[in-house]
Amino acid sequence: MISPRPALADARLYLCTDSRSRQGDLTQFLEAVLSNGVDIVQLREKGLEALDELRLLEVFADAAARHDRLFAVNDRADVALAGAAPVLHLGQQDLPVPVARRILGGGVLIGRSTHDPAQLDAARVEPGVDYYCAGPVWTTPTKPGRPSVGLEAVVDAMTTNETSWFRDGDPFTALTSTVLPALVAARGPNEPLKIWSAACSSGQEPFSIAMTILALDPNAAERDIKVLATDIDPNMVREGRGGTYAPHLLDGVPDGYRKRWTSTVPRGVQMADELRALITFNELNLIGDWPMKGTFDAIFCRNVAIYFEDDTQARLWSRFAPLIGALDGVPPGLLGYEEHPAGSKGLHMNFVFVAEVAQDAEVVPNREFSAWRWVDRGELDGVASPLNVRQFGELALAARFR
Repeated sequence: MISPRPALADARLYLCTDSRSRQGDLTQFLEAVLSNGVDIVQLREKGLEALDELRLLEVFADAAARHDRLFAVNDRADVALAGAAPVLHLGQQDLPVPVARRILGGGVLIGRSTHDPAQLDAARVEPGVDYYCAGPVWTTPTKPGRPSVGLEAVVDAMTTNETSWFRDGDPFTALTSTVLPALVAARGPNEPLKIWSAACSSGQEPFSIAMTILALDPNAAERDIKVLATDIDPNMVREGRGGTYAPHLLDGVPDGYRKRWTSTVPRGVQMADELRALITFNELNLIGDWPMKGTFDAIFCRNVAIYFEDDTQARLWSRFAPLIGALDGVPPGLLGYEEHPAGSKGLHMNFVFVAEVAQDAEVVPNREFSAWRWVDRGELDGVASPLNVRQFGELALAARFR
């Protein structure tokens, strides 16, 4: 028998269907869809009597069992209990989730429909809810009188938007002590310096980067230093561009930085203009087209790819690689503590650094991501100079010998 929670975690396609009484082909229809990628199928037909719905659910249960898939009941916890359904889906006006949970116990999955940002935010934290939906995306005759929410709501539902100031600490220590000094020293006063904060959510990371830059070089605003901040969620991009946050969201900003670069305004706490001048916020789907040209001196992509499948991760890293500028002794990119690129055998990285290579060394930093090799610290023991690998956390990135 299929286990509901792991099956939900692996599910990619959820289908709602009526009884197909007009077509008379329910059994054949369920066989077709469950054979071709549907993971969860819900019986959704308003006005059914309970006994009629239970008879139909027997057909759903048999088909789902044959294919190791899940079937769902819409609205009614009593019918879900009687029909031994593994999933119950509740609308905003249906039985309260705590009551449904008391009826069904903890083994049945409960989903929640949402139709606006407030409902979506509530569903994210509602006790007893195992998944939530956003819709309808477009106007539909099955939801007469209900306005569409558009694809923007779907994007909002898909993204975690989890972020914080100076998150994880070590990357910003490295930025201050290693990355920026090396970059500034290698650049002339009129040469650009570019940093990309990918999947930046509401902007705490790029503003943290901008504060780090200005703390290290008070004249940074006079140099050509730019931080590109991108996120898939247009709501997060608008919030970042606005640069205004609720006071409680400033936790993690050092007091000195807060006094220097923020001010209180009626809507909250405003980031200083000199910070905002360094940052450009744009919408960008990391899986879509990238309009950027040229390379970046550092790329922050942190706690993002852990939500992607391995093949998607591999494509993402291979796209980052050619955008990272080559500069000996300077880290080419920063990854979050939880990132573990495909091929790393499940080992978790703090962030990626290239080897420092002496001028006359017969060592070349590997520029092709597909050939990067993840190694344990112990594997680097005894590696003689001139190869000096900067080690942070449990792993380091090894260069390859000619």
